[in-house]
Amino acid sequence: MAQSFRNFLENASELYKSFLDESLLIVSVIGKDSKVWKKSDIINSLCNTQACIGQIDSDNPEIFIEAYLSTDDSTLFFVLHGVHDFDVQTKLFTSDEYKNKSFFEKLAKAEYDELSLLHLLFLLSHLVVVVEQGRYFDTTYMKTFADVNQMRLSAKDELVDELLRNPTLPKMWSDYGRLSCPRICFLFPDRCIRHELPLNKKKEIAEKLELGWEAQIFNNLKHIRIVDTSLINCLVVLPEDVRYVHVAKSPSEEPRDLIIDLLSRFLDNSNPTNFDEGFVLIVTDIYLIHLAFRYP
Repeated sequence: MAQSFRNFLENASELYKSFLDESLLIVSVIGKDSKVWKKSDIINSLCNTQACIGQIDSDNPEIFIEAYLSTDDSTLFFVLHGVHDFDVQTKLFTSDEYKNKSFFEKLAKAEYDELSLLHLLFLLSHLVVVVEQGRYFDTTYMKTFADVNQMRLSAKDELVDELLRNPTLPKMWSDYGRLSCPRICFLFPDRCIRHELPLNKKKEIAEKLELGWEAQIFNNLKHIRIVDTSLINCLVVLPEDVRYVHVAKSPSEEPRDLIIDLLSRFLDNSNPTNFDEGFVLIVTDIYLIHLAFRYP
């Protein structure tokens, strides 16, 4: 079963002894949930499991990272449950914990908690999948990504000091102040395409939408200077030979093989940078992240 990130850190050495010296691929899923498309569903469909369950206590939802290690695929999945989740938004307005705070105070606290976890994921992940739910790209992601990158740069020296304390870790981690520079992928629902249209027409419209959104996203990411810069300064890498915006059905509707094909093509066919090439995260070293970030 999936665990919270905190529990995963505490239990990884015991639960996954056979993986202590294995290389792991790390995929993070962030973004928005809906009734028909939840972030956890992507992992469950991909791994043919029901391990990721989302909020453990629906009466007391929280902002947290859900972690699941697929031993069959040697892949560590992280799912961020954040301010865009319906359960969390409901809590902001109904919980006694926030009753003496204004709307903006509630939202600011929740957004900062999510930002701290995004910072962690963008340091660890090989691939970050952003799940959208609407017909338009939410440009508020740009501010979030810029804030995450600023947080990363501000904390870089402290993280480097922590990494240097362990001489067995790859030198490149401390050189760049991060464990990976992730590729990024955006998933949009196909609800914006009329279902009564012929299949070939749907594919044509989907391709036009993907190209349009890709151009918009690239221009926005470049404008806030988190791509197309040095590996020290950039937040993510955009591959040149693989489309990174996709219009798709929800995991409950889409056959598992198509989701696997999407991720495998995105990861295997994109040209890695020298920094990404050969990068691995060893489970025994995950505890170092606990020390570096003082995760609560």
